[in-house]
Amino acid sequence: MEEIFRTIFTALKSLTWIKQISAEEGQLENIDQDGQFKPVALLPCVLIDAQSVQWDAGDLITQSGQATIITRFAYRKTTDQSNLTGADLFNASLTALKNRSMVESAIANAPALVGVHGRLERVSTHREKRSDGLIVYQTTWMVSVSETL
Repeated sequence: MEEIFRTIFTALKSLTWIKQISAEEGQLENIDQDGQFKPVALLPCVLIDAQSVQWDAGDLITQSGQATIITRFAYRKTTDQSNLTGADLFNASLTALKNRSMVESAIANAPALVGVHGRLERVSTHREKRSDGLIVYQTTWMVSVSETL
């Protein structure tokens, strides 16, 4: 799994406007004593979570499988968009979509490392608009992996 993290991290480093790339550890779900969300991530960020690996039967030395990876691209929505009209509001929306597309494109086109066979294949993406002003795009990826035991 280390190779997958390294592959994604390396690919995303080219997007210099991303302020944090790290393993998913609940950074966006921290809640303070008043029950308010207090994200500890630097925004915009990409958080990476290796969900699971389904291993195929192999020999005693090498085993192959399919890994499920979840990435979360999060950024803070402009808090006051009431002064934006027409083209400005449309352009703000396009910029957000362009950034999400750049993140997913960088991951999908990342060169494979040892133990990772082929590109990460995007399975699904969904958007979450949160009450704390964050927009989070969560994408599920699949990739073939192998490991020498």
